[in-house]
Amino acid sequence: MVKDTNSFYITNQTRSQLSELLFGNSTVTQVTIPSLLPKFLKVTPATVVPVSHLMYNTENPPSGDPVEYMDLTLELSHQPPEEHIEESVRKWWVVHENCTVWTFLDDIPYSTCSTRMNKTIKLSDSLVIYTFNDKAFPETLNLISGKGIIGLYTTFVIVVHTFVRGAFTGISFKIMFDDMPNVDRVLQLCLDIYLVRESGELDLEEDLFAKLVFLYRSQTIGSYLYSNQLSRTHRARMEG
Repeated sequence: MVKDTNSFYITNQTRSQLSELLFGNSTVTQVTIPSLLPKFLKVTPATVVPVSHLMYNTENPPSGDPVEYMDLTLELSHQPPEEHIEESVRKWWVVHENCTVWTFLDDIPYSTCSTRMNKTIKLSDSLVIYTFNDKAFPETLNLISGKGIIGLYTTFVIVVHTFVRGAFTGISFKIMFDDMPNVDRVLQLCLDIYLVRESGELDLEEDLFAKLVFLYRSQTIGSYLYSNQLSRTHRARMEG
């Protein structure tokens, strides 16, 4: 939820009129507060900014000075005496929008200050504010979209990096075994190591294990020996 406030100082004349209206000491029935209602707002996740370049003074449009807020007229209403339920009189404020800026409000939908609707209208009973908002993400994606486009891009890069890293982690230890043309000799060498270990031939186990480490470190020699063994096996099968 985005909040914003607008503070300004009213003139002494406006203060006097408000005081007389509250105490009922004069014939004043309405008080106009200048520059109070924003007509166009740009709403972002962090701020609310009036769009001043869409509003111009009627006297010099569009070369006149832009205005950010519309004037409002306040009227104090109360219940008739015969409808009083309590001793105190119930009062409430009725707020009207001053339709003094006509130029850019004719073709806007839902505008209550349209000259086409009523050329003599000066006060509107409806308060209409137009906002420019970014497309909202679903609430389930607020955790991702809350940081804006930079946070969304960073999250995407991290997710892709995680998947790619997981797919290629440890692949360097598997390439020589996956690309090996014939693994029967390596399997037989591993079985021989377990066999001599069970029999207690530690010297022979050390020699066989050194051979296995040598083949692992020398991938080119290992692939050459295994490919030759595979070729001899196929040749023997063809001759047989």
